[in-house]
Amino acid sequence: MNNGYDIMEKALSSVPAYNLDDHTVVVFGAGNTSTLYQKCFEHEKIRPVYYVDNSKTKQGTMFHGAPVISVEELVSLQPAFCKPVLVLICSAQVSICRQIQAQLRECGLVHILVDAFVFSKNKESIKKVYDLLEDDFSKNTYAELIQARMNNSPVSESVVSNDQYFLPPQFFGRSENEVFVDIGAYVGDTVEEYLRKKSGVFGKIYAFEPDALNFAALGHRAERLRREWGIADERLTLVYGGVGAWTESMAFSSSPDSKNQAPASARLGARIVADAEDGAEKIMIHAIDDYFKEQRVSFIKADIESYELDMLRGAESVIKRDKPLLAVCLYHNASDMFTIQLFIKELSKDYKFKIRHYRYSFLETVLYAYTSEGGDYV
Repeated sequence: MNNGYDIMEKALSSVPAYNLDDHTVVVFGAGNTSTLYQKCFEHEKIRPVYYVDNSKTKQGTMFHGAPVISVEELVSLQPAFCKPVLVLICSAQVSICRQIQAQLRECGLVHILVDAFVFSKNKESIKKVYDLLEDDFSKNTYAELIQARMNNSPVSESVVSNDQYFLPPQFFGRSENEVFVDIGAYVGDTVEEYLRKKSGVFGKIYAFEPDALNFAALGHRAERLRREWGIADERLTLVYGGVGAWTESMAFSSSPDSKNQAPASARLGARIVADAEDGAEKIMIHAIDDYFKEQRVSFIKADIESYELDMLRGAESVIKRDKPLLAVCLYHNASDMFTIQLFIKELSKDYKFKIRHYRYSFLETVLYAYTSEGGDYV
């Protein structure tokens, strides 16, 4: 085994084993990270009795079906619980996690980072993912990320890459027949980068974006790109909607900030919600298998705030039929770091995998999946 595996193994073995059935489970953090982690909580059967947050504006409210309370209130409630309290810390910021850890130690509350809990519980799946990776750089990157997220330590400079979504050689290929599907197109930055990387050589582009403000910006950029690259309208299709496991109409809420700020903030907090939530509007969620039933797909990129696995579930037939290149974000929640790759491998054993990371924080980890057919469509 190389050094990366040893680093990962040490981290996975260093965490105490906690049985959630033996504890009153509380999650610290009632913000965007905990919203992104709802899919993870569902997968891991994490059912918080309370959320704890230091924000006084959040205390006394409901968050994903549970009350939000202060640390002081949790301490006062502790004697009434039938089971000892276990606090799962849910934040993507190293400095914030350290502050919370110090706060909980001072209060005598047993706590663990949610990533440390999830990774330790699923250590065998994580080892399978590691073994499936094609190159040593991917293995070392994955191992370092597992360790950093478990230990709440900064990401090593040695694993940070460039050229997000287009780094492995398999994703360089140019073809006049390539159909690129950008899921979570945001304001069109990836579409523009795609055109530059491919020197304008492609068949069709489909860009899906569910946030109204982002979609408007995407439309403005698309107009410019059509002029600059001489692209006919039918070759660049913008879809106002999301992508998921099924084709259906669902309520969607943009970030509250997106109504008053520039598009750069609009993606934060945008999410599928209950129909009754204030400010929610109905949008279409498309299953890839339905939308592309008659259209071959060559390359799928997905950055959709913890809905990547749902997208893949709705793309099973297309993935089996076309074996498209896949560039899928893994970083939005802990369980995606191992479930997504294993799910793709179940769909087709032909897929090979690489992982690259693009930030000094825990953000922007991308799984690249490809087969021997990928990258050259003639």
